[in-house]
Amino acid sequence: MNELLNSYFIRMFRTKSFWYGLVFSVLLPCTSIASLISGEEEKLEELAGQSGMALMMLPMIIAAVIGLNISPEFAQGTVRNQLIVGHKKRSVYLTALICGLVIAAVYFAAFHGALLAVGAAFGAVSSLTAKTAAEALGIVLVLLLGSAAVSVFVCMTIHDAKSTVFALMMQYALMCFYMLKMMITDDEFGGDTDSTVSRAFEVIGRFFAQGQVGSLSIVHVPDKPALILLCSLALSAVMTLGGMRLFEKSDLK
Repeated sequence: MNELLNSYFIRMFRTKSFWYGLVFSVLLPCTSIASLISGEEEKLEELAGQSGMALMMLPMIIAAVIGLNISPEFAQGTVRNQLIVGHKKRSVYLTALICGLVIAAVYFAAFHGALLAVGAAFGAVSSLTAKTAAEALGIVLVLLLGSAAVSVFVCMTIHDAKSTVFALMMQYALMCFYMLKMMITDDEFGGDTDSTVSRAFEVIGRFFAQGQVGSLSIVHVPDKPALILLCSLALSAVMTLGGMRLFEKSDLK
C-alpha cells in the first residue's frame, strides 16, 4: 500500500487542480476581511462569517479536486493496472481515501491559516478565545474530512469522469439543504423551531458540514459538539465501509 500511496501522491501533487484548489482556499477568506474597518465587534462578526464560509465552499472545492484526481485513474486505466499487478481493491480504495483526506486537511489548514493571518492583521484575532477557536476548528476539520469521505465514495463507485460532476452536485445539494434548514429552523425566517420537521433537520444537519453553517464558526461552538463529531465520524465510517464493499464487487472494464 505504501507503493500505491507514494505513486498517488506524486501524481496528485503534479496536477494543476490540486494547486488551483489550494490557491482558492487561501484567497477565499481574504475576499471580505480585507474590507474590515473599526469596531472590535464588527471585526469578530466578520471573522465568524468568513470562518463559516469554509463549511459551505471548502466541501465543493474538495469534491472537485478529489474528482479531478480520482476519475483519471479509471479513465487512463491506472486502477485496472494496479489490480493486474496484484494490489487488492481494498488497498486501492484506502489509498484514494487517504489522499482525499489529505486534500481536505491541506485546504482546511490553508483556509484557516489565511483567515487567522488576515484577521490578525486587522486586529480581529485578539478577541478570540483560544479554547473556543481550537474546539471549533477541530469540529470543522472532522466535518470536512467527512465531506472528503463522501466525495471519495462517489468517485470510487461511479468510475468515470461523471463522478466529479456527481460529487459536486452532492455538495451543492447539501448547500441547498442548509438554506432549506435555515428557513425551517431559524426564527428570523419565520421557522418553527419546535416542529418535528425542524428537529429532524437539526439532527440531519449534524452529519454534514453545510448543516452547521450559521451555528459553527471560529468564535462559536454549537450545542452538543461531541454529537456532531460522532455523527460525522459515523458518516465517514459508513461511506468508507460501503464504498469499499461496492468497489470490491465492481467489475472494472
